[in-house]
Amino acid sequence: MRNLILLFSLFLLTGIWTSCSDNDDDDMLDVSFAKTAYFLPANEPVKIEVTANSAVAENTVVKFGITGSAVKDEDYTLSAEEFVIPAGESSAFIEMTPKDNFTADRDVKLSILSGTNYKIGKNGVTTVTVESKEQLIYSFVQEYYALANEVTIEVEVKAVAGTYGQKEEVHIPFTIGDASTAKEGVNFEIEGGVKEFVIPVGSSKGSIKIKLLNEEEGKDRIILETKDLSERFIPGNFDEAIVKVDGKPMGRMIGKWVFEEELLLNYWKSSYLEWQQAPESDFVNMPVNNTNKDTLEFIAGEVDEMKTILTGDLKNYFRDCEVTYVRDEEERLIEEGGIRPTVVTMSVYHLSKANVTFSAGTVKEKEIEIGFRMIDDNTLEITLYDYEPTDFYQTIYEGMKAVAGEGEIAMRYIQLRYHFTKVK
Repeated sequence: MRNLILLFSLFLLTGIWTSCSDNDDDDMLDVSFAKTAYFLPANEPVKIEVTANSAVAENTVVKFGITGSAVKDEDYTLSAEEFVIPAGESSAFIEMTPKDNFTADRDVKLSILSGTNYKIGKNGVTTVTVESKEQLIYSFVQEYYALANEVTIEVEVKAVAGTYGQKEEVHIPFTIGDASTAKEGVNFEIEGGVKEFVIPVGSSKGSIKIKLLNEEEGKDRIILETKDLSERFIPGNFDEAIVKVDGKPMGRMIGKWVFEEELLLNYWKSSYLEWQQAPESDFVNMPVNNTNKDTLEFIAGEVDEMKTILTGDLKNYFRDCEVTYVRDEEERLIEEGGIRPTVVTMSVYHLSKANVTFSAGTVKEKEIEIGFRMIDDNTLEITLYDYEPTDFYQTIYEGMKAVAGEGEIAMRYIQLRYHFTKVK
């Protein structure tokens, strides 16, 4: 009987101890993640929250472990290595920020670690899905630019895969390369002084403007370089741009120009016929058939170039060629008539190729000289005098050739003059 009483007492005490232990555990702080899953956008941070089942009496540190395929400090960063629930509060946050998250299908698993003053609640683990950033191919739109008064430099981006649709501004910094000969603040300035291209939301291009301050001999090159960009950016065709400082007409001529008008063909016709110095046959096949679809394009480069898109008579003279500055000369606008026509400054350039016969049927391609003058930013005047016509002006040419000195251009003073308009 005594043994039964002792055994009963032992069971009773065990029950009491167990009950006390359970009560102690029940009273312990319960800590969980607020959500079992989070999403980290490609370009925005996300806040991750832990919550306690009641306000804490003192600052409570909740530690956590990290697993998953995403790499800390590569794909993302964390604002803290532990949660701290402030005294009197029941929750705490840390912030996860995307970094160089370019690899798709990565995630982060956070697990609450055991503590002495709390127990792990129902949601002890949360998974953060990491959205991958769009990698971009970037490139200057052109490799070469020309700076006359001011020039706009553009950078373009496109997605490595799929369609580009950036939802935030893209910033691409650049530097002035050591090989530049022109000096910032002396020969040129960057509008706003900010050395980065900003590509707005909804656009794929960003631009800057460079202004000419002072042109100096030998200070004629600016090199823009994009260096030390993040892994997000992959260089395309041109990761640097070369800006030629050129205050002469060529600098302002860079771009496309369409035919507007011819100025001297009929002037020479009326003059020669009036003085009976040439027959009517000299004026039958004059190259007057040109339209505003006839285009010349000047392209800046290590050597500047001219490209032609011509369907009218000008195609019988002009060719795709290299363009090089030679000198400035005075030129009289004889089409104005009168004793003292206006004298202007014309810049003489060397073209590497032209068909000097100005003929569709007879071809004689050679290097020539030509005159360019910018009347204003939208009007280009071209003076053509280095030609040897076979379809028109035949008698005039033979007469001028007979009196020309050795090495002189026979038609130097029987110019043809054209106006071209800038393509907007």
